[in-house]
Amino acid sequence: MTNAKLIFTPSNMKAQRGIFDNGEYTLRVEVNKVQGSSCFTFYINGKADHGVTRVSAEDSWKDLSEMLGANFVELNKSEISKRYDDYKSWMKELTTQRKKVKVQKEKQEQVIGLFSGKPIDFGE
Repeated sequence: MTNAKLIFTPSNMKAQRGIFDNGEYTLRVEVNKVQGSSCFTFYINGKADHGVTRVSAEDSWKDLSEMLGANFVELNKSEISKRYDDYKSWMKELTTQRKKVKVQKEKQEQVIGLFSGKPIDFGE
């Protein structure tokens, strides 16, 4: 008997993250916009080395499911987190990364002066 290949995701209609499970191993999968583009692509364990882009997220999900030979199961994020510790840790990692980016942006907004980051004395 063969194990079913499934992709658990909250939605296969928009940019989203999910877990691929074939009964032997799991992979982190996601569909997201290509940086600097309006096109979408799919990522497997953080890599998109296939060169396939699509205009819609839905088409990228279809490409991913065809490549992996998997069917979709739509579950909310909390249910996926209960079933897969890897998904839960992935979401925590992303939250931590977003917080770091936010702090860096806030620091950049506090820069005074042109290019140097030092206050400029205009002699008043």
